[in-house]
Amino acid sequence: MITLVNDRVGYIPLEAQWDRFNPAYVRGCAEKVIVDNLVERGFVLRKQDQLDRRRVVISLSAAGRRTTRHLEAIISKMEHEFLTALNAAERQRLYELLEKLKTRADQIFA
Repeated sequence: MITLVNDRVGYIPLEAQWDRFNPAYVRGCAEKVIVDNLVERGFVLRKQDQLDRRRVVISLSAAGRRTTRHLEAIISKMEHEFLTALNAAERQRLYELLEKLKTRADQIFA
């Protein structure tokens, strides 16, 4: 979730969602709990959107940015270690296949 906030400014709608059986409501509740936890831990900042007062703008705090950089460095090192099982040509082919799958996922889920 921190990386998601880091990648773009997130908006968490605060409009009432009355249908508790609606998957969007459950998802919204789960997201609110996650954001609340990140705010409490000092990783994100939450403020009211000045253009639409029903919304809240979520952004990374300085601690959130530091933590994100640290986690991304760890992930990068793990990926490098994992991919040493492949030679350069195999890694290139893997990246091409993953890009192809990403493109297809974007078409399906966009």
